[in-house]
Amino acid sequence: MGPNYRGAADQWAGFASAMVARWTAHASTIASHLDTGEYSVGCAVRDLSQTAALAADSSLALANETFECLAALSGRLNAPVTAESEPFHVPVAFAGAQQPIPLSLQGPLCNAAGTDALPVHAVTIEPAPVPVGQTQFAIHVDAQGHEAGTYFGVVIVGPPAAGEHVAVWVVVP
Repeated sequence: MGPNYRGAADQWAGFASAMVARWTAHASTIASHLDTGEYSVGCAVRDLSQTAALAADSSLALANETFECLAALSGRLNAPVTAESEPFHVPVAFAGAQQPIPLSLQGPLCNAAGTDALPVHAVTIEPAPVPVGQTQFAIHVDAQGHEAGTYFGVVIVGPPAAGEHVAVWVVVP
């Protein structure tokens, strides 16, 4: 997908409109305070702190909008985010298995901060099962919409009820 010039222009127009509305409402509030004739130092301090908060919020929103528009123009706004782990090994007890070794994910992969998780349906174990004569597998994830970071989990090697647990992790860019 190529650059989305129209989408970026529409996005900026919407952002500008929202900012004008917020600042107009704020200025109207201050003007109404001045019109009462009872404008005090306390009112001035309150209005100044609200102006500073609105300015900080507007600055962050402007930075965010800039990056979103750059993503839209680069054509990568909805690009897939995938990652693959380094290889993991099945436990030694399974090394000489005469049949494929089943692998299953115990649950979602959770990031180190505990603020996000990759659901089981977004995680693939390759190869699964592990073919006879092989001992390695890797984790592949579809992390679209998830935080960057290292995600940890457990793969059950062998039958789910009696298998051995192998700690796994994958780094999401």
